[in-house]
Amino acid sequence: MNPDPYLGVLDAAYAPIADEEAWLARMVDSVDTLGLGEWTACSMRHGKMWAASGLRHFIAIAERACSVLPHDIHVAAHTTAPRVQDSHQAWERVCKRFGCRLRDLEEQVGYSLLPITAILAFDTDATGVGFYSSEQLKLAPRTRRVLMHLAAHVASAYRLRASLDATPEGVCDPNGRLIDGSAEAVTKRAELGRAARAIDASRLRRTSTEQALAAWTALVEGRWTLVENVERDGKRYFLVHRNEPPSTLGALAKNEARTVMLAARGHSDKAIAYELGIQRSTVASHLRGALRKLKLRDRRDLVKVFGPLAQLNPSPTERRLHHLSGLHG
Repeated sequence: MNPDPYLGVLDAAYAPIADEEAWLARMVDSVDTLGLGEWTACSMRHGKMWAASGLRHFIAIAERACSVLPHDIHVAAHTTAPRVQDSHQAWERVCKRFGCRLRDLEEQVGYSLLPITAILAFDTDATGVGFYSSEQLKLAPRTRRVLMHLAAHVASAYRLRASLDATPEGVCDPNGRLIDGSAEAVTKRAELGRAARAIDASRLRRTSTEQALAAWTALVEGRWTLVENVERDGKRYFLVHRNEPPSTLGALAKNEARTVMLAARGHSDKAIAYELGIQRSTVASHLRGALRKLKLRDRRDLVKVFGPLAQLNPSPTERRLHHLSGLHG
């Protein structure tokens, strides 16, 4: 067991536990060791509830909200920056964006949306894990910062977990060159995540919690995630899997789209650079290129038109937004 409780959360995130609820239960246990009260965890894939563990009352509210709220609102509530936030602040921002009111959402859910603190370890399509405290917490700035970094890594770990049934998509040599587009001929993907966890561990154990989290970008930045290594004919090869966060901005280059999706949700350049494992100057360059292609003047315009941008890949439930908009009248 990791003596550092924060790094212990990452150990739990990479635990090779097939059953989702059992894995979430371990995640809850690990977060509970942080000394921040009791927590409930819910995993979602593309904004749909997948599994949950923790306090039954909170699970009931989460399941109800997921089933009755428009998909787009539910996604926005879990992907809006920052990754650590008080729930009412998050819902107020979502309501402002979609032109509805908090009490309208509460009427839809049938529960009061309790004032709690949430750690949102989600990708931009609301695939990931949310951790919800039993009450609203007063977090020290350093604790909040470490939790935000931790959430980014857990989101990436869950992205790997969500692809556990997939076959590795390539074989690299020790120099990182992709030498084969199909890993099936080399070996089956039997112990997924083992090599990734080993590399992660070697980096994280060298320094303090904050420094370790700030330095670790292997999975967050990776276009390819290392999932296993094998030896053939005295040579070592690495099996890799695509690990790119999803994007709905098909008109942009992938890196521009990933940057825009985070910026449109309110992430700062510093936070975007951290999450994508790139320099802040590169973030600025991607944003300039994207704004030019999208014919937007500045970052404020980008945030204002987030709704239209999301429509580049509309969800089936998008039309339901009109119903909630009508409630405001």
